[in-house]
Amino acid sequence: KEAKARIMMTNNPKGEKGGIRSEDDLDGTIDADAACLILEHYYQNSGVDAELVVVPEGEARDQCLEAWEIEKQRREETKKDVVRKREEALNARELMIARVKAMEAENEMSGATSSTKKK
Repeated sequence: KEAKARIMMTNNPKGEKGGIRSEDDLDGTIDADAACLILEHYYQNSGVDAELVVVPEGEARDQCLEAWEIEKQRREETKKDVVRKREEALNARELMIARVKAMEAENEMSGATSSTKKK
């Protein structure tokens, strides 16, 4: 929680809008900041009560790496899907604007404009 709070504050100083990132964007950063916090506390206490954690080479480590790669790929696909949907919506909007302009031009050509000029 502390790592997330730090990230949000550094990306959104003084409550300015636009600095807050989505939860997906924070995932890897939170891990890195959490590790920094752990190290800060470790060095503040001069390593008192520290425990050595050994991650053995082998199947468990390989499974973790594989799971991470699958999750990373899933997130990338999700981001690409969001971008694709946004582009589709933008293209649909631009197409609709072009159709409206074409209809207005056609109406002007045929003299069927019903708009009045305001003074």
